[in-house]
Amino acid sequence: MFLSLFAAEAADTIVIKGAAKPCRILMKTANLAGNFSYIERMIKNDLTHSLKFEVTLHDSDVAYMVDIHTQRKNTDTFVFQISIIDNTTKQIKHQESITYCPQQHSITHLAHTISNVIFEAIQGSKGHFLSKIAFIKKYKTSTIKTKIFISDYDGGNQKLLVESKEFILGLNFSQCGRYLVYRSLHPRKGQSIWIYDLKNNTNTNLSAILQNQLKRNLFGKNISALTFGPTADEILFARSFKGSTTLHSYNRTTGQLFALTSPQQYIIQTCPIKTSEGDALLFSADTLGHESIYYIKNNRLILLASNDVLDFSQPKICENIKGRNRIFFSGRGKGFSSIWYIDENLYNQKIDGEPTPIVTMKRPFFLEKPCPTKNGLYVIYLQQGLNYNGVMMIDIKGNQIINMEENQPILANLGANVVDITVH
Repeated sequence: MFLSLFAAEAADTIVIKGAAKPCRILMKTANLAGNFSYIERMIKNDLTHSLKFEVTLHDSDVAYMVDIHTQRKNTDTFVFQISIIDNTTKQIKHQESITYCPQQHSITHLAHTISNVIFEAIQGSKGHFLSKIAFIKKYKTSTIKTKIFISDYDGGNQKLLVESKEFILGLNFSQCGRYLVYRSLHPRKGQSIWIYDLKNNTNTNLSAILQNQLKRNLFGKNISALTFGPTADEILFARSFKGSTTLHSYNRTTGQLFALTSPQQYIIQTCPIKTSEGDALLFSADTLGHESIYYIKNNRLILLASNDVLDFSQPKICENIKGRNRIFFSGRGKGFSSIWYIDENLYNQKIDGEPTPIVTMKRPFFLEKPCPTKNGLYVIYLQQGLNYNGVMMIDIKGNQIINMEENQPILANLGANVVDITVH
């Protein structure tokens, strides 16, 4: 199974293209002046980078016309009126008003919001332009080892959140997008578990609480693979003990701690992900060196992805994408590294077909930490190799997203020393 994918030797990158022809739209922004004049360029960049649109400001031979007008509501508030007109029927396809207050949001946020409106109205899927990327950067200094940043989906508006003398790893967003969970590792003191509140800019250390609950010191790698449950109160993690690794849940409000899976000797269970309703658990399991993706739903254990020549790990899920849950994960084979997805049909509760590869690269490159956007149409991931680390973004067909103005990968501005990422 899947052996044909790994038979190619000619190219360094094997991708499935199949991109549909971009939809041509004419964008009119006649009365946008001053600071708002930048919005036109930002929206054009967003839509072009999606690979779904070709934006023109003059040509009338288009499928849709997008008209954006603004008016001042009061001293601190503006209203943007977006009208999308079908150029064939001359009928209004969609109209929407957006109220904007400069004290609450940036112009970039406004532009991404308008891009989302246009994307959804024409494509029928939620836009991803307000997605956020949190990432860890590693430094070779004696004072600072790692830093955590957050940025827009395209790497813009980078903001420093945390800098540490310790090594930071295992970064993940809460499902609401307000919190980050991660670990810091000290060579002598062991590891600490942290929750960062993006709204209040506060950092909370959970290590002492979890130590008391587990009745075991958190030194070394006893706890790993931290993620959030359906709410930010619930923390999921993997715990290593006596030759096996099992999955656990801890509720920060009630203090309840319980096992999600039972221990099995020599089996390493990791990367736990719960669906938003809490009715299913996604994880990877390594049995004597062979890693696969599993799904527990309705008290049934489902093997999602397993292969004789591949190890599958690092699962993520996009829920209810037009009647489907879309599950992404990374794969490693002899001489290859890849990113895959598989769909679960929510109408019949069955898995649709076999896992589908999105992008594959030959070693020495490794493709790690696939993080899909919420609409399930794009994946942001780490590409690591000899003397090279970079953050990449591709669509579901494997087409790389390029910054057309700078002729480089759209997330090249995050830098080459990124070691972990998470997306919301």
